[in-house]
Amino acid sequence: DVALQSAAAQVLLTRSLTQREAKSRRQLRLVQGIAGVLAVFLLIAAGAGWMAFQNAVDARESLALALATTASTWPDADEAFVLALAAVRLDAYTERKQVLASDFITQYALLNEYGEYGGFVGMVYSPDGATVLSGSYDGTLWLWQVSTGELLQTFEGHEGRVTSVAYSPDGATVLSGSVDRTLRLWDVSTGEILRTFEGHEDRVNDVAYSPDGQTVLSGSHDGTLRLWEVNTGAMLRTFEGHANWVSSVAYSPDGQTVLSGSCSNGDVFGCMVGDLRLWEVTTGEALWTFEGIRRRGR
Repeated sequence: DVALQSAAAQVLLTRSLTQREAKSRRQLRLVQGIAGVLAVFLLIAAGAGWMAFQNAVDARESLALALATTASTWPDADEAFVLALAAVRLDAYTERKQVLASDFITQYALLNEYGEYGGFVGMVYSPDGATVLSGSYDGTLWLWQVSTGELLQTFEGHEGRVTSVAYSPDGATVLSGSVDRTLRLWDVSTGEILRTFEGHEDRVNDVAYSPDGQTVLSGSHDGTLRLWEVNTGAMLRTFEGHANWVSSVAYSPDGQTVLSGSCSNGDVFGCMVGDLRLWEVTTGEALWTFEGIRRRGR
């Protein structure tokens, strides 16, 4: 207070304070400007990082889907299991992991349990109940005597695992579908291939005889049903309309209509919503659609 008694000292102090405040304001604006620029750069970097992360996730899921698709049609069970396991590990953060792992681990366990027979699928009784027919993961069919358990016949010829089997109404022939995209008609007594039905663009999932045994029906991963004439092997009709693969088929008792089951919302890892369709055999027209069947459980 003593030193600032003069007017000149007061002026010097006022100017100094004014300049310091001005400098502080300039520094504050500079810091704010730098902070703003850094914030923009951080946002850009965060956005780019998120996009890169999302692209990596999408790429992993796409690769997992490709591996699983390949595994689902791969003829060798050991190699298919390795492909499925790789898909599981790539897509480990979604619920599809459990579905895929469960399906393939179950199949692989069956394969190991049954050993030389390769794990059985699609087992059916003959019309007289005396024999049982089964398809196998090794691409063969096996015919067994019910009363003794004896293996009567082996049917060989498919180039991929068998997915479904059916007896003709008279028990003289059997039909099989396979991941090799074909249906095959076999003579029960000799085990010989009588006819091969070709035309599906993907694996055959299910087969069925008509009640009179004159035609057969197949459902495929290509999303279609196909009607075939037994005596000639000619494809009579294609039923189209399902949005996804056809998993099962059946004839009505009078043979006038057929029923198909499909996955309307899903992928190779599992089906979330399914539907049924009723078709008229003579025209191929879809008569009814039963929708909204949701998968329970896993």
